[in-house]
Amino acid sequence: MGSRAKILVTIVAVAALTACMPPPAQAEPHRSHPTAVSTNPVDHTPHVLDGTVYAVLEVGNKVIVGGQFTRVKKWSRPGEFSRVGIFAYDKNTGDIDLNFAPVLDGEVRDLELAPDGGVLVGGTFSTVNGGSFVGGLAKLDPANGQPVAGFKGHTNGRVYDIAVVGTTAYVGGTFTKIRNHSRSLLAAINTTTAALDESFNVPVTTAIRYKADVFKVDVTPDGSRMVILGNFRSVGGQPRDQVAMINLTAPARVTSWQTDGYRADVCASSYVMYVRDVDFSPDGSYFVIVTTGAWRGTSTLCDTAARWETNREGPGQKPTWVDYTGGDSLGAVAVTGSLVYVVGHQRWHNNAIPPHGDVAGPGAVVRYGIAALDPESGTTTSWTIQRDRGITAGVAVEVPDGLYIGSDSGKIGNEWHPRLAKLPLAGGTTVPKVVHTNLPATVGNGGGSTAAGSKPTTALTTRTYNGTSFGTPVVQPADGTDWSTVRGIVRADGRTYRFLSDGTYQISTDGTTYQPVSSWITFTGLTGATYDRGRLFTTKSGDAKLYARGFAADGGLINTLEHIVGGNGDGMNWSGTKGIVAIAGKLYHAQSDGNLYRTDLVNGAPVAASTVVVSGPAVGDGQNWSKITGLHARS
Repeated sequence: MGSRAKILVTIVAVAALTACMPPPAQAEPHRSHPTAVSTNPVDHTPHVLDGTVYAVLEVGNKVIVGGQFTRVKKWSRPGEFSRVGIFAYDKNTGDIDLNFAPVLDGEVRDLELAPDGGVLVGGTFSTVNGGSFVGGLAKLDPANGQPVAGFKGHTNGRVYDIAVVGTTAYVGGTFTKIRNHSRSLLAAINTTTAALDESFNVPVTTAIRYKADVFKVDVTPDGSRMVILGNFRSVGGQPRDQVAMINLTAPARVTSWQTDGYRADVCASSYVMYVRDVDFSPDGSYFVIVTTGAWRGTSTLCDTAARWETNREGPGQKPTWVDYTGGDSLGAVAVTGSLVYVVGHQRWHNNAIPPHGDVAGPGAVVRYGIAALDPESGTTTSWTIQRDRGITAGVAVEVPDGLYIGSDSGKIGNEWHPRLAKLPLAGGTTVPKVVHTNLPATVGNGGGSTAAGSKPTTALTTRTYNGTSFGTPVVQPADGTDWSTVRGIVRADGRTYRFLSDGTYQISTDGTTYQPVSSWITFTGLTGATYDRGRLFTTKSGDAKLYARGFAADGGLINTLEHIVGGNGDGMNWSGTKGIVAIAGKLYHAQSDGNLYRTDLVNGAPVAASTVVVSGPAVGDGQNWSKITGLHARS
């Protein structure tokens, strides 16, 4: 995974072979964090006094930093050290390592750890310590910064990114040859000798404009899939604009995964390509891409962060979610499982409907230079720390005990940390997550019982449900709530949200006392609200469509992007909906005909063909759901 910090690990080779082919080797780790990182930066990170930091690598208690810079110093002392493109320091004290001082004649773009403990270095340099030509790819001893004997990469161009899988390093850049072998922008080499892996040959060709390149490379933790970004339009002979997925199981090949989301020439003309960084989740199930490109509306992915699912196949792929800045560039992304951190030149997030670029539209939230997004929905969370925006962010690096940020700017958290900062995991807060309802469940509604002859009431009616049949409806004692006004409930860790008939919603942190949520949106005519896998589903009185928006559980922020996910030509009509609730990944909806239906949810949308009646006149169970108001459930 390009520009991701690693701790020295032992890669255990898998000896057993399957009948057909070897299993994929273990890739470099993607670190999972149980909480958010702290907003109090580590005090003793060194000061990088010019340029930009592009890479950070932890090797034990040593931190190696790469980029385009010439001067560094300890955070607490005035004395400067000359370091061109690379330096090292002690993780615990911040002391500059005086013994680690390799001399490069260009910048460093990536640092990766080889299984034998050597440090792979990619960049725009040609030589190390004035020695023989290395062509943008070298291997250094982390103890003293000296080139490792026997490693000879010898590319004829730049190396922008490296991903290590077992004893193989995948390198991407501008080269057309490596060790005198023809390889177009992407190659695989041995991490010990740099010998070319001749079995891997996936040519990347055809620049959008100017000179083609592979700019970023990342690999799933199990080493089976690789995503590449760059200035290209063809990968392995297949049309791919800026993004491609490669199956690394021998023989390596481009997968059928393809998207038009990053098609060329839809962002500002000053950007040849606009993809900037990619990072897989710790479990490898999805990846997030961030971009630059200027505001060009929501029909494009300019200036966005977007989540994509790894296991999808086929052309025309769509992102699971998109978060817009409204016209400001994002340069780096780090996915920690609990959050997605995006770093760049941004001022706002959740800014998909500004009146024009570079202003805050309805629903936009201020996040200067860095934000944390909810992985399920892409909605901006309440985690915030102000960071000098600068021009770009060079890297965001998740490590077991925190998050490194490399950039071209100075302050973060109102502290002076020029171009390099670390936000520790210690002191970070727990990120609330929505509690999904599974079977068996207790289903509730307002408006009265579903039994024949029941009368309207403001009390809560509940019944058990095992996935096949419902228990007897029970009208609960009055609790001071007018349940006829409650259209849906979303439960999360330590908090509960309830959505009301007047289009507003409330929050409770004790399960009893509710306060209104200050929100940019009012759900006019709301008849139902429920949450499933990142999306808040809603229905409106007299409206045939089913809507969905992203929702952040920690602060109740609702995404500005509204998706029509049903009733848009699929044969379903939601205009008579009396309530909706998601249980075990399926959507239950009561309709004005008195029936309660169940519909499968697939990829965040209902599948009309799966709809069946589970209760009501159509199945003759004595229940009638036409007079209820709202549905909700809990396990």
